[in-house]
Amino acid sequence: MNRPLALLVAIVFSCPACLPDTFRGSDVVLEVGTQAGPDITNRSTEHYELFATVNQGVVSIGKFRVDAELVAWEHPGTQKIGVANRQPAGGLPQSGIRFTTDVNLADAENVFLTIEKNGETDLSPSEVVIGRGTLVDGRRSVLVADLEGEVPVLGATVPLVDSRVAVILGEGEVD
Repeated sequence: MNRPLALLVAIVFSCPACLPDTFRGSDVVLEVGTQAGPDITNRSTEHYELFATVNQGVVSIGKFRVDAELVAWEHPGTQKIGVANRQPAGGLPQSGIRFTTDVNLADAENVFLTIEKNGETDLSPSEVVIGRGTLVDGRRSVLVADLEGEVPVLGATVPLVDSRVAVILGEGEVD
């Protein structure tokens, strides 16, 4: 190995903190619930999608479905991404549906949760918005929103309770 290349390798490996952090996306945690947890379980033809409004545009944060045990699964897919249940199990909190998005949500204004038809091909949100909230600065590098809305269930609606979104930004993204 020639000297300049060896020196460059030594610098890179001796100072990993000097390298720029290339991830500029956001981690998002959604807690969603109703008065009776099973109200949020999906029918076989639908899924949920969480959106954010950023710079007057709408971006999808993630899609998921909820099974009868209130486990949240990515849609489409088979990866478990959280539990849609705010009740502690064995004294440990079990709530939170987690997403990682490549979108930097530092300038996001609000979030909203929709019910979407399976097999949809458009990128825009449906008109069935079951919850929405305004993101505010919760503490350094975290934006939070309480979701308010209702879930349609068998021809009626059930209000969301204790539902919120937390957007965890990269260090220094929010003052």
